[in-house]
Amino acid sequence: MRTKHSYARRSLRGFTLMELMAVIAIMVTLAALTMVGFKSAQITASRNRTSAFHKSISVGLEQYFQDAGEYPTPRDPTSQTSIQGKRFIVGPAKMLYQVLSSDGDDQIVLGQSRFGPSDGQWSTEESKYIRMTDMPKEMKLQTQDGFFLVDGFNKPFQYMKGPDRPRPGQPPPTPNTMNTTFDLWSYAESEINTTETSLGAKRDIKISGKWIKNW
Repeated sequence: MRTKHSYARRSLRGFTLMELMAVIAIMVTLAALTMVGFKSAQITASRNRTSAFHKSISVGLEQYFQDAGEYPTPRDPTSQTSIQGKRFIVGPAKMLYQVLSSDGDDQIVLGQSRFGPSDGQWSTEESKYIRMTDMPKEMKLQTQDGFFLVDGFNKPFQYMKGPDRPRPGQPPPTPNTMNTTFDLWSYAESEINTTETSLGAKRDIKISGKWIKNW
């Protein structure tokens, strides 16, 4: 016959090794599931921010087209820098920052630069051309290489202008964009080919499948 004392002795015995291992395994599994869910939520939030930024940039580029009669051309479309240990092309992102903010214009191919490099300040004349007055701070990144626009993953936006019309008597240029106007994209959560801009890469779903893009 079991007594209160026998139950007390059993309760004081504690966990066996197998029971302890089972508890640890459950805790590890729950922690892993929590981390996976948290990471997935972070990626979703970053993609949503990137999509919103992407739309704002597209609107700014269309406004630029209305003002200038053409889409902007980056001054240095192949310049690169290192961000978070990875190499990225940043020339187009510098130009996009100037197109939307009107903070400088030396990164845009123009007949004559009026405002010079970006400096984080606006003259009265520059303020007339601001195309995004409420630019989120998460959309702008300043490094020793200057100011440029970044996506929700803190990676520079990529841009490539569509082909110019051929001159009379000249053959049409070889297309390097998916659109006739411009290609605008983010590498998003993709960690490979972060300097890839070729037409072949854009068409390859294995490379561009995770990109947020306008084609």
